[in-house]
Amino acid sequence: MGGVKIKVQTNIIKIHKKLSKSAFQRGRRALANQVGADSNRFVPAGPPQKYNMRKKQLIAADSSSVTWLVPYAHRQYYAPAGWTYTTPGTGPKWVEVAKTKYMGKWVNAFKKEAGL
Repeated sequence: MGGVKIKVQTNIIKIHKKLSKSAFQRGRRALANQVGADSNRFVPAGPPQKYNMRKKQLIAADSSSVTWLVPYAHRQYYAPAGWTYTTPGTGPKWVEVAKTKYMGKWVNAFKKEAGL
């Protein structure tokens, strides 16, 4: 099954030194959940007779990645210019779109749950 996998990079040495393993994991889980929730706003819904990509999101058990698990997710994420989407505000590279709008919110979610 094809999908889109987004890795959440949190390998910042200073943060590791300040945090316990459990605090870091709580922060990473909050970050992954926030990335998934905010990115889903920009995910194309997909054909009604097929899968709804927004409902097929999976966050890895260790919170290291957010994946949309439908056969056509990869093609939708890397769609060429000129594609038309029926849901306004949705389209390709939805994580990148969300990142430009919500990065501060993502950092704050991590900090809050990690206790920074």
